[in-house]
Amino acid sequence: LLPHEEALFRLRKLIGSGRWESGQVKEYYTELADILRDYLHDRFQLQSRMLTTGALMRQMRELEIDAALSREARAFLESCDLAKFAKWKPTEADRDTDVKRLETLIDATKPALAPASPIGGGPPNGRGGGDKVHSR
Repeated sequence: LLPHEEALFRLRKLIGSGRWESGQVKEYYTELADILRDYLHDRFQLQSRMLTTGALMRQMRELEIDAALSREARAFLESCDLAKFAKWKPTEADRDTDVKRLETLIDATKPALAPASPIGGGPPNGRGGGDKVHSR
């Protein structure tokens, strides 16, 4: 699968996992952040799992990723960090906003020629690289 397809597959799997419903908020938000970080690694070859949110934002600027998208990524990752480390208890509305942010970030940064894929496609069969197109 292409990086954006794998990320959307993982997101749908997380949504259907029951983690949120069973109160596993920290785990849910950890996986949300990991989906974006892995996507950025696969799509742009960033070492995103090893970087702080601030360092990741600097790398995104260096790649000249759209400033509005970078701000959205920062807001998303900061929300995830609050749920993971500051014991913030997001509401369902917060969760829905963060899921939508993640979908938007993936969609806006996938390669311009990538075919539209239905959300919830087949299982991932490995990680792809992708070209260096920075936004649609």
